[in-house]
Amino acid sequence: MNVSPWMAMGVAGGLALLIGVVLWVRSRRKSAAERERERRLAVNATGRITDGILVEPDQPDENETTSGLVFYRYKAKGVEYSAAQDISTLVHLTPPKGCSPGAPVQVKYNPQRPSDSIILCEQWSGLPAKERPGQQNR
Repeated sequence: MNVSPWMAMGVAGGLALLIGVVLWVRSRRKSAAERERERRLAVNATGRITDGILVEPDQPDENETTSGLVFYRYKAKGVEYSAAQDISTLVHLTPPKGCSPGAPVQVKYNPQRPSDSIILCEQWSGLPAKERPGQQNR
């Protein structure tokens, strides 16, 4: 079979175009951290607030100073939910004493999917308020 140079160049060009499209699509994928940030902000924007309680913070390993997971429970639409949220990227927004078990919190949940919930995001916090200098606990 005799292959013309034009046919070979067309196949090579098509292959290069396909590789370029695949690389472009892969570069536009969002990271897991970005998808989680967008989920938190979406729940914050459309969520309803209910009362919850911290069950326990995840215990840090020996080489970690803080842990990322916080476990909590809440009721929404008559159903009790247990959930966890990774707040390791939001540590600067947490109270200085951390999250103690049994502490009351506010939970924002998605009214369409009540199991989708948050206790902290970049624009809202359901955790007990940080103590400000000169402010007394009441």
